[in-house]
Order: sequence, then C-alpha cells, then structure tokens
Amino acid sequence: IIWTGRNEGNIANEESVQNITQTIENIRRKNKKTKIVLVFPAPSPIEKYDNPIDSLVKKLRQSKWQNVVTVDINKYIKQQKNWETTMFYKDYALTDDAYLQIVKLINEAVFNSK
Repeated sequence: IIWTGRNEGNIANEESVQNITQTIENIRRKNKKTKIVLVFPAPSPIEKYDNPIDSLVKKLRQSKWQNVVTVDINKYIKQQKNWETTMFYKDYALTDDAYLQIVKLINEAVFNSK
C-alpha cells in the first residue's frame, strides 16, 4: 500500500507523481505479482492546506498506472456529511472512525480487484 501524504506542498505535483511512478516500477521489478494499492491523500478541513492537496489529487486522478488499485479517500471523505468535523479532530487529525472507514475502503479495493 502506497499512501500519499498530505504534506507534499514543497514538492511539485509532477514530481510527486513521478516519485510514485518510480516507486511502482521498483516494486514491479522486484515482484511482478505484487498487488499495489495507491491511496490518495486525505483532505484537510483547513482550506489553505486543502487547496494544495486537491491540486495533487487532481493530478493523481489524471495519472494511470497499469495493475494498480487506487483508493480515493479524498473524494470519499469529502462526500461525508459535515466531514470537516466528523472525520477530523483538532482541524488536522483523522478520527478513529475515519481510519476505520479508510481501512474498510482499502480492504474492499484490495479484495474486490482482480
């Protein structure tokens, strides 16, 4: 599982995508059968932090990797009612319930993919 971070603001989106691509290629060189799951970063309830995260997520959504399962927790979280307060505490940390939901999403993606 590759879970991209929310603190990549000092790295250009293109470089982040390139780093992820290189990581995927390195894993594939070691074992072609390894199931790779890419988890997009969670949003932030603080707009000034969320804007760069959104920009990275848009770039990730445009990217295509062969035989990589993607889990867009950014989209999932933002679809939850009052996500800023129900999924986060102290304006930055995911709640225990948010993590439980994320684990469930990852499990579903892993076990429902080819």
